[in-house]
Amino acid sequence: MEEQLNQVRDTYLGTTAVEYRDNAGAQARMRQGIQKLAATARELAAADTREIVESFGKQGARRFTLAA
Repeated sequence: MEEQLNQVRDTYLGTTAVEYRDNAGAQARMRQGIQKLAATARELAAADTREIVESFGKQGARRFTLAA
């Protein structure tokens, strides 16, 4: 999931609003990317989230330990 977010950042956050406004191809890529991201979000919402929740729990425990 983190890899996908990084890919989205690299692909879409590097393009300015002017480039999107003036470029139909960029607009189409943005729409397709948003649709793909939405589909992935739906898949993740329907998937077994136990592993993701455990991962966040471990991260929280590590941060708590470091803060203490």
